[in-house]
Amino acid sequence: MRLVSPKLVENCKCEPVILSEIDAVMGTAKEMFELMTAKNGIGLAAPQIGIFKRFFIIKNFSSPGYQLFINPVISWKSEKTGSFKEGCLTYNTQTENPYWYVRRPKSIMASWWISDGSGMSKKMSSLTAQVFQHEADHLDGLTISNKVEL
Repeated sequence: MRLVSPKLVENCKCEPVILSEIDAVMGTAKEMFELMTAKNGIGLAAPQIGIFKRFFIIKNFSSPGYQLFINPVISWKSEKTGSFKEGCLTYNTQTENPYWYVRRPKSIMASWWISDGSGMSKKMSSLTAQVFQHEADHLDGLTISNKVEL
């Protein structure tokens, strides 16, 4: 497994995961975690490895491992925003300084599928909300290079 060219990630549109694909997604997520860890990342979306399906992983900030988010949806965004310094594994080898400042809502309400196909929802804030939004953007073909603050 490897990261794909930024040109493949930019402006892509990912298809929803269907129930019969969940086992394959779970296996892929384990490999994604190994790649993400090797590259010192904290999140990785399926299109970054050439899979154009709606799922991503985020490092679990409270214990070892990762969280898998299948078919994620952001249903609410706070009006309070912040400018966050972000990196992206898509661009880590493409630029001398792979960090950008991006304005994002500080809190969100999101829902997604878990490994058995049932739904979860949670309000997120701080770093978790920031990373969730960053990875969700990838599923719609948005990257930090086209969300950067001027």
